[in-house]
Amino acid sequence: MDSHAHLTNEEYPMNGEAAAKRAFDVGISQIVNICTNPKELEKGLLLQEMFPKQIRNAACTTPHDAHLETKEAFDFFESHAKSGNLCAIGETGFDDFIEPNNFTAQEEVCRSYIDLGVRENLPVVFHVRGDKAFEKVFAAAAEFPNFSGIIHCFTGTMEQAEKALSLGWFISISGIATFKKSDALREVIQNIPLDRLL
Repeated sequence: MDSHAHLTNEEYPMNGEAAAKRAFDVGISQIVNICTNPKELEKGLLLQEMFPKQIRNAACTTPHDAHLETKEAFDFFESHAKSGNLCAIGETGFDDFIEPNNFTAQEEVCRSYIDLGVRENLPVVFHVRGDKAFEKVFAAAAEFPNFSGIIHCFTGTMEQAEKALSLGWFISISGIATFKKSDALREVIQNIPLDRLL
């Protein structure tokens, strides 16, 4: 299973249907398609119709686009969360490396999507990049009751991993773990329980 793919992102050269078919041909059983704007979700819902047992969609405005968030976009995502068209809310969160660094917009957007996930009993997929970003996401999460979360593409410390695990969240590891400079990350991975590792 691929827990985080962007099949409907227009920046990628292969269309979503072709990419999905290629993945299924090599043994991927299911794909969670992450949609970062309403247009991507519209395409994702069409893909889900084509592959109803193999593709599910998650959606929300990402931290990179938090300053562009609109009520219309949030309402669109909320309506599909309420109607059962989403398997998760995400990816939301914080990113230290966005220029200009706009934590104000990121905080507002992240909290609104955590709230949506809590209200609709859906897991929340987090994008967290940078030490300040980890502090911010844990502070935002503390304002809500227990909910299921996933930190996507984790590159943090053991302390940050332990905090996520203490909240009952899952941790997703990407190809970054194979980089030569990722010795510290590989050490963290060895200490994450297999039933919490994606």
